[in-house]
Amino acid sequence: MNETSMKIQRLGSAFFLGLFLLTGLHAGGQTVGLEKEQALADLKTLASDAYQGRETGTEGGEKARDYIKMRLEEMGLKPYHGQWFQPFTATDRDGQELAAINVAGYIPGTESGCAIVIGAHYDHLGIRSEKIYNGADDNASGTAALLALASYFASHPPKHTLIFVAFDAEEKGLQGSRHFVKEINAEDSILFNLNFDMISRSEAREIFASGTHHTPTLKSRMGYLVDQDKWGALLRFGHDKPRSHRQDWTYASDHGSFFREGIPFLYFGVEDHEDYHQETDVYDKIDPDFYLGVLGILLETSLLLDQQLEEILTEE
Repeated sequence: MNETSMKIQRLGSAFFLGLFLLTGLHAGGQTVGLEKEQALADLKTLASDAYQGRETGTEGGEKARDYIKMRLEEMGLKPYHGQWFQPFTATDRDGQELAAINVAGYIPGTESGCAIVIGAHYDHLGIRSEKIYNGADDNASGTAALLALASYFASHPPKHTLIFVAFDAEEKGLQGSRHFVKEINAEDSILFNLNFDMISRSEAREIFASGTHHTPTLKSRMGYLVDQDKWGALLRFGHDKPRSHRQDWTYASDHGSFFREGIPFLYFGVEDHEDYHQETDVYDKIDPDFYLGVLGILLETSLLLDQQLEEILTEE
């Protein structure tokens, strides 16, 4: 086959895959295959007062990780490297040591031994001045999305191995993800990181995918997801250009730990809002329609990566 024919074939394959993803997951604007009510229930549970703000090294943090483990177990995931919990020692700003634990499970790939890490941090700020900082958007929303995708892929086996990691101690300086990447070995064959952090509300109804500046092919492959009214959320690209200071999110959350080790990423998040790191970041402030639309975008992006990852990473 000559070079021109090969290019036409690749373009045709990409088109039909995109068409499949676009039409196969939606019917009448509704995302098919995601447990939407369960996702909202998970978010509400993790953001409730019973979890005391999920601070690292606290009873509330322990309760949160037990809940995440329970949910992953009941979906049928396998514990990562034989262990659901990855304990490590974190430190707070005063240098005090804290017992921290990542929660990780995986779904083996059907065709490839290479892996994608899908992550979200579950910790938040805990109790301050006798007020509970529930962290509904930051980041019960991302953790619930992680659980929703784990549930989907548990019943729709992926091509690549998917490792689902709920990181601890992100609020202490990305310490959970830093520990995770430090423990990666060659046999893990981790090629990519998807990270979700603050995805449940936006006055502009915008969800940003940050990271395409570093992996430009992703932007063109995800183009069909942009500005589609059916999502109830507008996908935007950006917040990833070097030297843009606070507008550059490349190291703003756990994906930064992967990028420092040369692992490409895509980070989904919203711009800061008035309840960011406030006791008013509660479940009643999230936008359920927006959040469920974002979940649809996350699922389609995950499927796209699973089907085309090697092409995306090698295409110039």
